[in-house]
Formats: sequence, C-alpha cells, structure tokens
Amino acid sequence: FAAALLICAACGSSNKNAPSESEAHFNKGTALLFSENYDSSKTEFQAAIKCDSNNWKAYYELASVQELDGDFKESYKNFTHAIVLNPGFALAYYNRAGISEVGGDERGAMKDMKKAASCKKDFFAALMAKGRMEYSKGNLKEAVTAFTDAITVRPDFFMLYSMRGSCKFRMADYDGAVEDFNSEIKLAPQYLMGYINRSSAFAAAKKYRAALADLNYALTLDPTYSEAFIYRGLCYHYLGQKDSACTDFTIAEKMKNPSAKDYLKQYCGK
Repeated sequence: FAAALLICAACGSSNKNAPSESEAHFNKGTALLFSENYDSSKTEFQAAIKCDSNNWKAYYELASVQELDGDFKESYKNFTHAIVLNPGFALAYYNRAGISEVGGDERGAMKDMKKAASCKKDFFAALMAKGRMEYSKGNLKEAVTAFTDAITVRPDFFMLYSMRGSCKFRMADYDGAVEDFNSEIKLAPQYLMGYINRSSAFAAAKKYRAALADLNYALTLDPTYSEAFIYRGLCYHYLGQKDSACTDFTIAEKMKNPSAKDYLKQYCGK
C-alpha cells in the first residue's frame, strides 16, 4: 500500500490530471491481474483509487483480487464502494452476493442476486443463481420464474430444464416436469440423470411402464448406477411384479446400495 501512496504522491483531488493518471494505474493493474501478479495488481488498483476516488472500476477490480485472495471482508467493502459509485453495475452485485453466500448471509446474497438480475435482464449467471437460491429456500414458484428467464437467454442449456423440472416435480406438476425433462433429454441424450428424473416424474404420476422404459435405458448408459435398480424395483412392485422387484433390490444390495436391505425387508420379506 505504501508503494501506492508513493506512486500517487501527486494525485490529489485538485490535480486535473488525476482521472487520467488513475486510468493509467487501472490499466496497469488489469494487465498485472491477467498475468496473475495479484499483489502488484492490488497496488495499482489502490493507486488508481488514490488518484481518483470515483474510479468505480478500480474498486471493483480490487475487490475481485481480494476475493481471489480470500480476503472476503475487504472484498465485500470494495464491491460496495463500486456499487455506490455505479449502482447499475450488475457484476458488482453478483460478486457481492457470492461473498454473502459464502459467509452464510443468505438474505443478503438473495437481495444482491435479485438486484444483479434486475440491472441486467439477460444476465444468465445471475438468473441461474437466483433460481438455485430460490429452490434451496423452497420458493419454488420464484425459482421456476428465474429458470424460465434464464432459459429465455440460453434455451440450449440443458441443466436449466433439469432444474426447472425439479421445481415442478416438487410442486406436484408432474406433466410439466416431464415436459422439462423431455427438453433436457433432447439436448443431452447421453446424460443419465435426464432419464432418471423423467422416470421419477412418470412414477409419481403412476405411469409405471413409462418410468420402466426410462430406467431400462438409463441402465444401458450406466449399469453400475444402483439407484436405478431401486427405482425400477419399485416400479415392478407397483405393477404387481414381485419377483422382478425383488431381483432388482437384490442386485442393488450386491452393489452396496445403502437402502436395498430395507426394500428387501419391506417388499420381499428378506
């Protein structure tokens, strides 16, 4: 920090050249940041702020470096400075939300993530994070809205359909969940969990044969996934096919699935 003071000895607020000198330090700090020279980049960003206390970009980049260093308290403070100087800067809210979440301040993190999404309507990462946060808090309708907004920005990103489908599943909208899992599978046909997710929605809607078809295909993708044998065994049970159900529970037990013994005891008398 002393180096920054020396560099900016002539950078007082009365100096008409202060903004341009501040920008020079900022540009140098950015170059050092890209070369992963974090300590020197911090010195330059501090110098830029010393030259021009309104340089919100310098506060933002300084905060970003401090976040990389794990200095979350100072990082939060400098992201806040950037926000005060440029209250429409979505990235500053997004990054400050991440620090709040790491620190256990879920309320603050949610507030900032919502602000980031409102500042930049097509801010994909913020929309996705907002949906994830709402989902974890059980705010399923709000999560669906956030994921829908994110899908508008990135309709080709299959995980968004998976997450929105999971919300609908928890809301007992099984048809809506199936529609989302259909989209997930269409975009990622080799992704195992798409078929597992859709089979769960089919089973919840008591469409056990459709669920079986998905589980059978899932097991062709990964025959070592023991949970698929548990799920398929349950489908067989509800279809009245006890022998097939018990065979699948037995396979799952041999694969060391922790719940297999309970299913064998409950449904097979073993």
